[in-house]
Amino acid sequence: MVLNLLEKDHHVLDKYLNAILDAYKLGEMDQLTSRSELAHMTAAAARDNVGKMSHVTAVLERRA
Repeated sequence: MVLNLLEKDHHVLDKYLNAILDAYKLGEMDQLTSRSELAHMTAAAARDNVGKMSHVTAVLERRA
């Protein structure tokens, strides 16, 4: 699996990971849901970068 991330993608990915980890830490998301979110993003990344970033952006918008 090769990921080609632009600089802006790195910033969005950092925000996504922080959002998932913070939600788990604050009890807003249980371990299974947190793990599922991360697994979904990883699977999307294995398929294509566009799908990955679309999912990451959607999660961030829901959490805003």
